[in-house]
Amino acid sequence: QMLLALNYLHQNHIMHRDLKPENILLVSKVSHTDIKISDFGLARISRDYPRRLPRSHSICGSDFYLAPEVIKQEEYGREIDIWALGVITYVLLSGSLPFFHNVLHKLYRQIVERDLSFPEQAWKNVSKGALDFILRLMQVRAGDRLTADQALSHPWLRGTNAASFGSFESPTGMMRTNSQANPNYFAHAQQYGAGGSDVRRTPSQPNVPHPLEHAHKVNSKGQGQDDRSMGPMTPQSQSDPYGRPSFRGQRHPGQMSSGGPQYY
Repeated sequence: QMLLALNYLHQNHIMHRDLKPENILLVSKVSHTDIKISDFGLARISRDYPRRLPRSHSICGSDFYLAPEVIKQEEYGREIDIWALGVITYVLLSGSLPFFHNVLHKLYRQIVERDLSFPEQAWKNVSKGALDFILRLMQVRAGDRLTADQALSHPWLRGTNAASFGSFESPTGMMRTNSQANPNYFAHAQQYGAGGSDVRRTPSQPNVPHPLEHAHKVNSKGQGQDDRSMGPMTPQSQSDPYGRPSFRGQRHPGQMSSGGPQYY
């Protein structure tokens, strides 16, 4: 249902920009109920389609669900909703956040580098297909992510036999680990608030520091590091969107929100 709704939005030239569990509403408490996506206060709508797709530079959304290109203040489009859906899927299947740190710029560093793992305790009963689905949504380069339409055809959602993923001993390029999972999502949400800080920054605001201005200066070895040194990922083949996903590290964001739908 989430993908169908997201595909509808994207086909109508709208990017939501603040997808997270708190903005997914259940119509009723019964099993298999319908859902509704809420909070379109940060949504971006293009009046100029098809000449112009919705694009933006504004840093807005919720920290734990921000895509790398938003944090790096690059121009971005509807692919950020796909990234957020990958984070949501991770949360729903594991009960924990894929990226977590109490220090915001370290959280952003985790996300930009996709410092992502699937701890054995939380993921031992989750299929390879589900992991494959998550990683295809959470590619660092926006162009390498599945579109909503492509994701609807993913074998995991179609119920394809797990044997289809037999060639992916580690579909994400990583093995599952025995490392401790990030804090329980529900416990964290109850204690600190669901998404983190409620903030919105735009390029028009003066003296707004780059989110990574501290994070880029020192790495784990105390050495200077530039985001651009991470290099490009191998482009995903358009003819075979389910080829083996490329992988780079990445990890953590928070929360932001405001305003009404923006037209341009």
